[in-house]
Amino acid sequence: MPADVENQTPAAQSQSFTAELPTGKCSNAPFSDGQSAKIWQPYLRIAHQYDNDLVKGWQDDMDTLLIFASLFSASVTPFVIESYHSLQEDSSEIMINVLFQISQQLANGTTPAAARRSSPF
Repeated sequence: MPADVENQTPAAQSQSFTAELPTGKCSNAPFSDGQSAKIWQPYLRIAHQYDNDLVKGWQDDMDTLLIFASLFSASVTPFVIESYHSLQEDSSEIMINVLFQISQQLANGTTPAAARRSSPF
């Protein structure tokens, strides 16, 4: 239980919590009217604080992950751009294309202008 809640009297706790609760009645709540509704006030206060802390933690975690992802992307992008220029076609793929063209020419008995396999790039 938080320290500021422990130091308050039960009446002060319920008054401070009721100000935070949404107004309106729940028609299907068994203890929505009268004295018995005060039983739920401490539980609702603690549950509300727990939920708020949990969501705040999730937001902080998500902010951290987004910052990390953006910094990672910003630092890796220049290396990818620079290494892209040094990419070249696989020499074995060139050899396969040449052999395929020779095979086609021998099979047809003619010299086709552009019997080539499609390139993976």
